[in-house]
Amino acid sequence: MAGSDGLSKRELEVARLVAAGLTNRQIAERLFIAERTAEGHVERIRDKLGFSCNIVVFLLTDLEGSTRAWEGKPMAMREAMARHDSIISSCVVRHHGSQVEAGREADSVLAAFKNAQAAAAAALDIQRDIDAATWPEGVELRIRIAIHAGEAQFRGGHYFGQALNRCARVLGTCHPGQIVVSRAAQELLADELPAGSDLWDLGFHGLKDLKRPEHIFQLVDLQRAVHFPPLRSLPYERTNVPIQATTFVGRMEDISQLKLLEAESKLVSLVGPGGCGKTRLAQELATQLVDHEHPDGVWFADLTPVGDEGLVPRAVAASLELPEQVGRTGLETIVDHCRQRRLLLILDNCEHLIDACARLAQELIGSCPNLHLIATSREPLKVPGETVWRVNPLSVADATRLFLDRAHSSAPTLDLPESQLPVVTRICERLDGIPLAMELAAARVPIMPLQEILERLESGLALLGGASRTAASRQQTLNATMDWSYGLLEKEEQILFRRLAVFPGTFSPTACEQVCVHTLGKNCWRQMTSSPCIPSMRISIWRWRPRGSQANRRPGWSSSRTIMTT
Repeated sequence: MAGSDGLSKRELEVARLVAAGLTNRQIAERLFIAERTAEGHVERIRDKLGFSCNIVVFLLTDLEGSTRAWEGKPMAMREAMARHDSIISSCVVRHHGSQVEAGREADSVLAAFKNAQAAAAAALDIQRDIDAATWPEGVELRIRIAIHAGEAQFRGGHYFGQALNRCARVLGTCHPGQIVVSRAAQELLADELPAGSDLWDLGFHGLKDLKRPEHIFQLVDLQRAVHFPPLRSLPYERTNVPIQATTFVGRMEDISQLKLLEAESKLVSLVGPGGCGKTRLAQELATQLVDHEHPDGVWFADLTPVGDEGLVPRAVAASLELPEQVGRTGLETIVDHCRQRRLLLILDNCEHLIDACARLAQELIGSCPNLHLIATSREPLKVPGETVWRVNPLSVADATRLFLDRAHSSAPTLDLPESQLPVVTRICERLDGIPLAMELAAARVPIMPLQEILERLESGLALLGGASRTAASRQQTLNATMDWSYGLLEKEEQILFRRLAVFPGTFSPTACEQVCVHTLGKNCWRQMTSSPCIPSMRISIWRWRPRGSQANRRPGWSSSRTIMTT
């Protein structure tokens, strides 16, 4: 006759012995059957009770310092361990768990449960009963417990799967008397905690030999809550923002204001011309925001090498360390990952993928309530909720500091006399405070006197190039940076840009229309002010100065100053 759980009479008999903590060999001896037969009964029982595969909640215990106790008081430890095993077995059975004898190593105990609530209740009872127990003289046992949920298979009396490895590593982080819970178990447990208990968030922790960190919680008995020392885990930085090899100069007021904006706005776009320092400002801001209201990390997605708008989600997913998932788009993977997380994501260099970045930003803002975005671009994304921060050139004072800092990096023995400071100031003024231009010019200091650098800059910008072998190709020379910007313009915008080269200084919209009327039409300026590139051009347009004679009017970039008045 079968039991209420579909177990046969013999299986019920075996199940009672398993619940009492007997091993397969002991069950075989008690029932006068072969050990292999006992193993078969146990495996069928687990199949019928839902323990054979899929999600299993594991409870793993460990005694700390037991080796010393065994060496010092072996007789007392035998008595203590019998009491220890009885307490754990009783608590596991009381909450309908199953002790896994094959998962036991030394003084540890592994138990499996059908739900996280039962495992948590068992863990709380174990700690209470262990603390209340009377131990042999000279011995006091204290155990630590970890609870984790994951997919596992049960074969031949053993559980198999990565979940067991992770559970053991989580256990290794905690202290005697403590109960720790993995993120997977917490998600199953959060809405149905045992009465009188709570979960405390202990943050993310690196685990030995495991690539993925674990979000760990402490299961707390509110009647006897204890604050333990920090978990004994590996360091884990919740960010992939590149470590900078050079100092950050200036813009401290910008950083202070951007911190406030980032907290208030879902999307902050740092907008400005090429070379003005958008990326570096975003990286510095991100570094200062790690562990600041973003418990799930600060993540940096460099879109510079991405040439196809369709690959933007894949690049962002890779930056978030998300693997590709069969049957799902990159965007779906990102949204599902970010939906319940509180993180900051930086999308760097959006201008050549502006439409794709705008779509991605809008989807994330609408689907992920606790996600914040920072974008760097030469034009705004123009999506609802965006706050635009214009990245202006450095002040003369900060530009001078930047030039001197980078010059000393290129020539550590440089001893600059005070009389040369006006020359440095003039170089910085000539370069209009553009950080990239200053760094490129400072790289020439080891091979060229300051006065010669200034004189060459007065003749053009060809001097500015080759400062870094590892920089993006568009940032290795100032001309390349401007060519990149020019290439992003639409055909009509490029025509307009070339026509403006005739003006040696500022100009009005009326004057602009007069030089463009035959090519672009009378109202060209008014029509093109609605273009997304024009607002950026308005603050970042570069003046062309003809080189050489009228016969060879190849235009050359001369300066990055604003030349338009409205």
